[in-house]
Amino acid sequence: MGKEEILKKSREEWGIAVERECRDDHSAAMALLFFIAFVSVFLFAWDFAHGLDISGWGAILLSFGAAGGFFAWRTTRFGGYLFCAALTGLGALSMLASHIMGTW
Repeated sequence: MGKEEILKKSREEWGIAVERECRDDHSAAMALLFFIAFVSVFLFAWDFAHGLDISGWGAILLSFGAAGGFFAWRTTRFGGYLFCAALTGLGALSMLASHIMGTW
């Protein structure tokens, strides 16, 4: 069964409105993630400029990268996305460990 046949069957079953709602939900979720990432980057830069510990913010930002890479891999099945997601995930874990050890 080809891609077009699957899309046609899905549209017949669910309708175009469901596809539009899914796209709108995805757009809203992406806007929210970009806003959270923007605030996190701002706070990361603020703490860095004032000589404060940035490992907690680094863990948050790398987590965004890992999640984005994982979902991109899930959508495209391109192994490079999974590799990058794994690397940024390891970076997030190391930053998290650094933050916990530094504030213990």
